[in-house]
Amino acid sequence: MDLRFPFGRFELAEIGQELGFAVEVSSSTFPSIFHPVATIRGVEGGVGVAVQRFPAKHGWHDRAAASIWPPLDLGLAIHLEGSVSRVVRALFGALDVQTGDPAFDGPMRIQADQPERAKAILGPDARRELLTVAVDAHDLEVSDLGIRCRTGYQGNKDWRVGIPALVNAARALREQARHVPPAAALAPWVAPLGALASAYGLEVRPCPLAAEGNLGSLACAVFFRRLEEGRYALQLGAVVAAADPLGLWLALRRPRIELEEIELAKPTGELEEIATGDAAFDRLFVVRTAAPEPTRVSEALPEGLRRRLVELAGAVDVELRHGVLSLRADLATVPPEGLRAWVDGAVDGVRTVVPGGPGGYRGGG
Repeated sequence: MDLRFPFGRFELAEIGQELGFAVEVSSSTFPSIFHPVATIRGVEGGVGVAVQRFPAKHGWHDRAAASIWPPLDLGLAIHLEGSVSRVVRALFGALDVQTGDPAFDGPMRIQADQPERAKAILGPDARRELLTVAVDAHDLEVSDLGIRCRTGYQGNKDWRVGIPALVNAARALREQARHVPPAAALAPWVAPLGALASAYGLEVRPCPLAAEGNLGSLACAVFFRRLEEGRYALQLGAVVAAADPLGLWLALRRPRIELEEIELAKPTGELEEIATGDAAFDRLFVVRTAAPEPTRVSEALPEGLRRRLVELAGAVDVELRHGVLSLRADLATVPPEGLRAWVDGAVDGVRTVVPGGPGGYRGGG
């Protein structure tokens, strides 16, 4: 591989290998500034993390993301002051939240649907960890989905330190979310979710309103996903793959529920779309991968699995991302008294895709 202009790609790859992350290195001698020369993706401390390195005229810059799963339901938008234009700021609304901490409120612009709930999640630990991430960040963005940051063009970011800082900030937000009350609009579902959690031995969380745990050997979360202010989806997310070396993303071509997502690898628009050759499946689903290898993708989506996903798509919105299979429905279609029946049906649907996943789960008796 003749790489006269490495742009730090091998240094980032080495860090990824040390962490046990999936590593992708571009072989381009003269790479485009719009495409990463190296990407590392993995899970650290229970948090999904990715770092990408992009070439620049005098070095390189990095973009990194850490996910919060399940996503929060605050309509949260935090930016370093001055890093976002007025037009973009207007898209997030006009409510600026003040935490009462000048060290944090000074550099940060904080907006959310419900200021008091947003203030509750920004406790001392969360503020401290976010400020640590912001120290050498050119841009910083925090949303319900996680944390993004971008470095400047000096190319001297030490991700052996930076990745733990990102992880600590995401974990601090998730931990502080335990002290945030549920969204008022979800009050009718609090008691049914508590009954479900009690019956199946799951842990209830208030933000987002969720029940998490294991159903047999299936690690999953049932939660209420914020779509926009005042509108929610009911979602079951189940871990169906311990690793995701292909960076696989699968979704309905015309999803019933439009969702914003935080990308932990390439932005979706830059992922390579793969056709499986199964006409019925390809007509319904779009499949993308961070490392396009059609043979391996076909192995990951065998005929039986494709057939079962097509059957599921007739009843619910389906997505497979980063090893998590998600089934969801607009909350307007699921009354509170129908919560348990919907969850049982969704888990049965996951079982058809991963027959060995739920183990001893039998619908809660």
